[in-house]
Amino acid sequence: RKLSRPSPGSEMVGRLLAALCATWVTPAAGVRTTMDGFIAESSTSFRYSQQVAVPSLGSLRDVFANITDTCEVLIRVRASSVNPTDRHADQYRLPKVLGSDVSGEVIAVESGCQRLRRGDRVWGDIGANAFFPNGTQTKELGAYGTYAVALETQLGVFPET
Repeated sequence: RKLSRPSPGSEMVGRLLAALCATWVTPAAGVRTTMDGFIAESSTSFRYSQQVAVPSLGSLRDVFANITDTCEVLIRVRASSVNPTDRHADQYRLPKVLGSDVSGEVIAVESGCQRLRRGDRVWGDIGANAFFPNGTQTKELGAYGTYAVALETQLGVFPET
């Protein structure tokens, strides 16, 4: 994923992407430890990076206080879209990987997953409102990276046809 000329919005998206990934340190077996992504480095500064830490299963519960779902899923991202809210970076988690709409392939699931399996093609919105332990509201995000972690309940499976 390379852009010939980044737009101002894509630079911001990159900075947000790195911040979220910077908190994830244990990738699933067979997954690289770094990835490409659009990250936010501040609330107004964004860029593309090829050295973003790959997210790991369990990281959402580690970072956010209101995540109670028992199943996290690691996705190899194949596509995402750009939304106005993807341009917002909070000051609490930088750098942070941006992006809320995601589609891709499940490459790892936690043991508590009931619906999704490795190899499933999925789509969803991972830009849920989330809260840090201190009560500060933020967005989950992460779809502008090569890999993203989502809750099983945020994802749907593509139909066979």
